[in-house]
Amino acid sequence: MLPINIFEYRFVNIFITCSVLSSIVFFPIAYKLTHTIISPYGKVNGIKRMLASIVDISLVLSFFYFFLFYGKIYFLAFGCAYILFRDSLLQGKSVGKFLFGLIVIRLSDGKPCSISRSILRNIFFVIPGTNIVALIFEVYYCIKDKQGIRLGDKFAMTQVVEGKKVPELVKFLQNFFSYIDSLTEDEVQQKVR
Repeated sequence: MLPINIFEYRFVNIFITCSVLSSIVFFPIAYKLTHTIISPYGKVNGIKRMLASIVDISLVLSFFYFFLFYGKIYFLAFGCAYILFRDSLLQGKSVGKFLFGLIVIRLSDGKPCSISRSILRNIFFVIPGTNIVALIFEVYYCIKDKQGIRLGDKFAMTQVVEGKKVPELVKFLQNFFSYIDSLTEDEVQQKVR
């Protein structure tokens, strides 16, 4: 039988307390903020958004895995930093949103999400205990809302919309590789010379 580490015991208590408090606080906050945003943008494809989230969660979990495996705190710090800043990294796109052609914009001017707004959008995901409850409520509100605006979007006054540049890039690359694939070996050697 393993001895119980006092730090781990306190961490579990803090985690459970944060979970309970955040679940009590989330509903009233979300209810008060439900009518505050009117956006001219429509709801994005839910499957694209879900797949983009899976990519982002996989990145964060890989940092967490490296933290557990190697015991280096900077892996945990990188994971937390990615969660906070992810929507401002690639001009309003996290890695997952970039891959699936989505962008986070500010509703005030339609420009890509800034660092401060990215932190506001994602702050609940780095607080132990609150992150689990936040994930459940954020998915619920994202599905329930007619425009796909989650609670973090309401805090930051942002919205996820379709990005135009990435799908065009993907289409270009598909056409390019199809063209390369259709060339015979002799044609390729002639074009290289």
